[in-house]
Amino acid sequence: MVAGVNSMGENAAETMDADNPMLEGMTEVDISSVSFDQLEGASVLSAEGDSVGEVSSVMTHGDQSQNILVVDVGGFLGLGEKPVAISTETATIMTDGDAYVVKTRYDRKTLENQPEFTEQALSDNPDAVLLN
Repeated sequence: MVAGVNSMGENAAETMDADNPMLEGMTEVDISSVSFDQLEGASVLSAEGDSVGEVSSVMTHGDQSQNILVVDVGGFLGLGEKPVAISTETATIMTDGDAYVVKTRYDRKTLENQPEFTEQALSDNPDAVLLN
């Protein structure tokens, strides 16, 4: 469980997870045990447990020690989506052995209002583009 996921406290968050069918049978795994390729296409859940998008890529940033999830959020049926950057330190990776789901500590509104990710924008102003 990521510390500070929401204001409900850990027990309430675990109850919410138990009620989310996307997480049924899934357990948390350390990102270091997962290849970047395995995370591409993974569903991304908001802090409330809503599906908000999917991972389009995973990359490193800075001195190659920070992993970043690029998540396509918003839109409808793939139209109008935009990529946003989320630090893996603010996400929990869940798996059932076959599929992966990423839980974030951010609500839908925060993700959808985040500035669009580009490598240039990340390089120019990481504090504005990257959710840490």
